Amino acid sequence: MNSSLQPFNQSMTKCLLFILPLFALASAANSAFITLQYKQQIDGVTNCSQVALLTAQSLNYCYNSIRYTNNTSNTYSSGCSGAYNTTTYSSNVCTNSSTYLYYTTATSYNPAPSGSDLVQMVFANGQCSGQPVWTQISYGVSSAGTTSACQPTTLNGFTTLSVMGNSSQVRFVNQAAGNIYSVWALLVLLTFSLFIQVHPDSDFPIQNLPYGIFSRNTHEEPRVGVAIGDFILDLSVIADAGFFGGELAHHSRVFHQKSLNEFMALGRPAWREARAIIMKLLSADEPALRDHSELRFKAFSPISECILYIPANIGDYTDFYSSKEHASNIGTMWRGKDNALMPNWLHIPIGYHGRSSSVVVSGTPIRRPQGQTRPNENEPPVHVTCRVLDFEVETAFFVGPGNNMGDPINMDKAEEHIFGMVLMNDWSGDPRSHFTRSSEAARDIQKWEYQPLGPFNGKNFGTTISPWVVTLEALEPFRVQQPKQDPTPLKYLVDEGASSYDIHLRASVQTEKSLKPQVVSNTNFKHLYWTMKQQLVHHTSGGCNLRSGDLLASGTISGPTPDSYGSLTEKTWGGRDSWKVEEVNEERKYLLDGDTVIIEGHCQGEGYRIGFGKCAGKVVPATVKQIINAPLS
Repeated sequence: MNSSLQPFNQSMTKCLLFILPLFALASAANSAFITLQYKQQIDGVTNCSQVALLTAQSLNYCYNSIRYTNNTSNTYSSGCSGAYNTTTYSSNVCTNSSTYLYYTTATSYNPAPSGSDLVQMVFANGQCSGQPVWTQISYGVSSAGTTSACQPTTLNGFTTLSVMGNSSQVRFVNQAAGNIYSVWALLVLLTFSLFIQVHPDSDFPIQNLPYGIFSRNTHEEPRVGVAIGDFILDLSVIADAGFFGGELAHHSRVFHQKSLNEFMALGRPAWREARAIIMKLLSADEPALRDHSELRFKAFSPISECILYIPANIGDYTDFYSSKEHASNIGTMWRGKDNALMPNWLHIPIGYHGRSSSVVVSGTPIRRPQGQTRPNENEPPVHVTCRVLDFEVETAFFVGPGNNMGDPINMDKAEEHIFGMVLMNDWSGDPRSHFTRSSEAARDIQKWEYQPLGPFNGKNFGTTISPWVVTLEALEPFRVQQPKQDPTPLKYLVDEGASSYDIHLRASVQTEKSLKPQVVSNTNFKHLYWTMKQQLVHHTSGGCNLRSGDLLASGTISGPTPDSYGSLTEKTWGGRDSWKVEEVNEERKYLLDGDTVIIEGHCQGEGYRIGFGKCAGKVVPATVKQIINAPLS
């Protein structure tokens, strides 16, 4: 057998075991291979029962619920009696727009057990459509003879996990176990047991499963794959083997395509079904792929040995200007602090239509652009090579199902049209033949081509994106509240939910002289003022029709401090300052030929991370050397 397939050895030990807050289970907890276990202790008597999830095929009907058959009666703590409705649920059908509550609890007991409280409970409030609505995780403790009120709090009282024999025998230890306690809690145990070894620092654990387009060599047709650890799972092989059932059984050819467009167009039920089936196949408890060596050989390829392509056929590309910090910095440089933001900026997501034909996948060289400028107001314009070349740290999202022309997308439906996210470097070139270091003069000099309709050649020569599309399901545990918007936007733009994500972003530059990249920016997606949902809703508000595969970008993402600025223009404050390449002790301002820019991003979980891979591009010289002086360093 090929040595590269050794990680698929059947004897591979379990590599991931997590205890997660319930709100973090929006995607993972609904995969069929995950087993939820609970153990009750009632008046000193331990009663163990297994909670079995329904099959992946059934999960379509009510994805957001944790659905199970409860084989024992629910028992309540007296203080919580009547707080929730009891439901024993074993049906395979979930009626649309219904809400179900499923849980187990434990009674108070006296005397307390010696050493630990053996209590594990499951509670979920899920809806058949829309976003997951997870209740707060709660627990309560009380002294003997009394019971505390049912109040939301955190799981801080439970701190130690020990596995006893196997994952079905778990003891969750209360650190104050010398006292007499009545305990009611909400706890879910996830056992991510895989037959593929995934390092905790990998961008692509089982919780991620990003989609991309790949081939093993130039002679093969590109097709759809999913990244898992250091490997790619070929979904065309999985489809041909008949693993995709339900709705996907009628659309299995989407995984043979050279782009994700057809799969993205299927919508959220199909995306979730695919995710559940892939998770199940990767489980160490699922023999279909684990024990089939020939199928494994066909289905898995090392990422390092594959060619990665742009993930979608991008029909249209729109770039927004969503970072208040970035817009304020640029505005201050151009117009002064008192006029940093244009009057419309706080009311609408500002954007412009970019050039989709020059959006390229990570690793594609970027040629230094040329353009027209007028360096001297008393002389005619000239056509020269760009001297001020910059990167911009951005993210972008792909549109899933589109909308009909004249039919705007409402805020409550916006996320149903967002398939997933990529990293982006929206390269920026200023073709001015000279550059003033006077901040006062800089505000008087506008980019020649920018007036009056906005960016053109200075922004259309190249845009780099990462090859792996990270889905919103994978990002769900890292959802956070977006910055407060003041003034409140018009009604159609009001986004009341938490619609941002805690995504750490880093930009590095490696020069031709240096041996390793140097970090020049550390920022975060959560700083963005305007959300992806608001961008999409505003884009369609006038009746514009979006199509599957359209790309909508965030604009430069900057934070509140200089080290979090997402461009060199901000870092050098318009060229006034410089930054040092420490390894070679070289002062720099902008990008030179031979520089490679690398943008990386990830969400950090407990013991795992959801990563995007790399978005990298190397600057190569302009084709025609019409350089006045040299590129500005």
